Amino acid sequence: MPTVSRRTGRLPLIAMFRPLHLAARLLTLLALVLLVAATVRVADAQVLPRPAKKGRQLQVTIDSAPQQALIYLDDKRYGIVGYTPWSGKLATGQWTLIVEQAGHEPYTQIVLVDRQSRTFFVPLVKQARPAVLDVQAAGDANVNGAVVHVDGLAQGTAPLMLDLPAGRHQVELKKAGFHDLSQWVTLAEAQRLTLTPVLRAVAQEKPKGSLLVDADVADAEVYVNGRLQSDTTPAVIDALDEGDYVVEVRKAPAAPWRQSVYVTAGKRTKISAALRSAVVTARGGTVRVLATAAGTEIFLDGKSAGTVAPGGVLDLGGLASGAHLLEARARGYAPQDRQVVVNEGSSEIVKFELVAAASSRIGVIKVVSPVPEARVYVDGASVGTAPVEREVVEGEHYVVVEKEGYTRFEQKLAVVAGQALTVTAALSAVGSLRFLSTPDGAEVVLDGAPVGVTPLVKEGIDVGPHHVIVRLADHGPFETDVVVEGGKLGIVNATLQKIALVKTAASVTGEKWSLSTHGARVAPPGRFGIDLSLGYPYLLEGRATVGAKDGPGVGWDIGLGVRSLLTNWEFLGTLRLRFFEGGPFASAGFFTIGGGGGASGRNSFTLQTGLLQTITFRGGVHTVTLTGRAFLNVWSDRLCGLDEAGAPLDAGPDVCRTGASAETLARAQALTGNTSLHDRDGGLRAVLSFVAEIALTETWNGFLIFEGAPFQGERAAYTDVFNATMLLGDDPIYNGRLGVTAKF
Repeated sequence: MPTVSRRTGRLPLIAMFRPLHLAARLLTLLALVLLVAATVRVADAQVLPRPAKKGRQLQVTIDSAPQQALIYLDDKRYGIVGYTPWSGKLATGQWTLIVEQAGHEPYTQIVLVDRQSRTFFVPLVKQARPAVLDVQAAGDANVNGAVVHVDGLAQGTAPLMLDLPAGRHQVELKKAGFHDLSQWVTLAEAQRLTLTPVLRAVAQEKPKGSLLVDADVADAEVYVNGRLQSDTTPAVIDALDEGDYVVEVRKAPAAPWRQSVYVTAGKRTKISAALRSAVVTARGGTVRVLATAAGTEIFLDGKSAGTVAPGGVLDLGGLASGAHLLEARARGYAPQDRQVVVNEGSSEIVKFELVAAASSRIGVIKVVSPVPEARVYVDGASVGTAPVEREVVEGEHYVVVEKEGYTRFEQKLAVVAGQALTVTAALSAVGSLRFLSTPDGAEVVLDGAPVGVTPLVKEGIDVGPHHVIVRLADHGPFETDVVVEGGKLGIVNATLQKIALVKTAASVTGEKWSLSTHGARVAPPGRFGIDLSLGYPYLLEGRATVGAKDGPGVGWDIGLGVRSLLTNWEFLGTLRLRFFEGGPFASAGFFTIGGGGGASGRNSFTLQTGLLQTITFRGGVHTVTLTGRAFLNVWSDRLCGLDEAGAPLDAGPDVCRTGASAETLARAQALTGNTSLHDRDGGLRAVLSFVAEIALTETWNGFLIFEGAPFQGERAAYTDVFNATMLLGDDPIYNGRLGVTAKF
């Protein structure tokens, strides 16, 4: 126990600070532990060292659209290489290229870095950001609990928030006791749209009342508000709204009985007419009926009263006082009716001017539109601007309503005679877009649907935001969002950048397996093959073919070669032009020119041009290419040499030397057609050829060529008279060679 100072009664100072010292040591130890833990976490977060790759270092460029995307190689654990566009050195061989950009789909592809593939372009695909639809009940408490349907599918009850793809959607709210609410909305990508709908309650149908009308006479006619009822007394008239009605009861010879009555909803009101006391004993009134159409039959109060006489007059007498209904009917005419009021002792005249039935087929079309001054066309003829009415013959008619800057309204109508049909033309504002691109011929995709190729003008586009993609093969795509304004022409101008397609290891392998140096398919750019062959009459032949252009249109490559009869050598250049490729078939043309020489002043020149037709059989990567060739071969040979002064050389084959036998000279002259063998020997042959190429491995082909010039003369250079290496003596006309191709 510490001792207490007698003078102060307190612990010594060292005893007071000892606990503080201990606490400080504990805090220091805790800080060291936290520092070590943080160091471990930092070490864990560090990227892994990238394994070294063997191979030649090549300068590589990696770009993307859009740019400033993250670049990883082989594995993201090795860290970020850089941001597009990026240039640096990589070892030749396969790499896993990973490119990421916020708001776009991540891109991963195995690529091959070699001398031909050192530029890589990655068109990133934009991630679809959903739009948000927020259906709130703040504007109407009745919206709470309403079922929300989007594009016909129930999504839940309001209030509700939904993620939806960009585009046009139909939103419906349904709730018992309320009218369904339907609304179309157009959502842009990542847009948030708030709806505060208001539901309209279904009006409750008011209960109806009814009338029981009786009379002190049977079968009296009953009129309610001037309209004749189908039943006679006693008559029941149902489904009457609550309110006042005028009831009239008629039966001759009594005067009409009238009374005002109030009908109460949900109740039946009974009234009784007293007609016996109102009987009139007088003779009544008279009506004279005139009609313009002979043979017109007249009906009085629904009953036939006779036919108009040939003079056009019919007299109806003894009519009870009151209102009567006259109707005139005649074959081929539209019926007419008139109401006439007869007083006691009076005489009335009614004239019917019946109209031919054709005129009765007229109906009316009335066109209205919420957009003023819209032009209206009926059956192709302009009838004015909305609102407008037009009389037409009954039947089908075609109505078109147009206004610049709005959608065109079209509707087919069935018009009924004597009726008016109202059409409401709901025009919505539209605009148009002009699409341009560099280069032309790019496909335009508007809101996910292809609409044509540039240059293009697209009209009738709904007002509002739209997404546009312009794309062309071998070019990076162009994407943009545009807002279309009503009645205006917007312009989208896309500059497309040509890209170097990323070559995968599989595509590179396929190219090398299918490479053909003799068929109609040209070598891809950057690829080349070397042919070596043995044959006859040319004992040795070699050629190198390199690709220049290959694509969906025309492709071409070039070849440089050498061939020898051993007594002379020729150097050749070949252009191969492919103009068709579809499925296993390909067609091409070729042009070869060359020449060379040998000992003793001899030389030769040759030209070949013709067509190639190829069919290719593939089994996986294994490829067999069969080609038919037809070409013209033109040559010019100097078989016996001249010196620099142009004098004949006494050198070369025996036939060119002094002292050759007469028999040899005669044969040589017959072959060349020349008296002097020091003159040039020329000719033309039509040659048919067959070539079979077989892919032995990824890097080697074997090939066989057989060709001939049937029914044609010999070429002197291919005989032993001028070339001792021609072992067969005469030109065989048919020849061939066998060889291999090294593919790179």
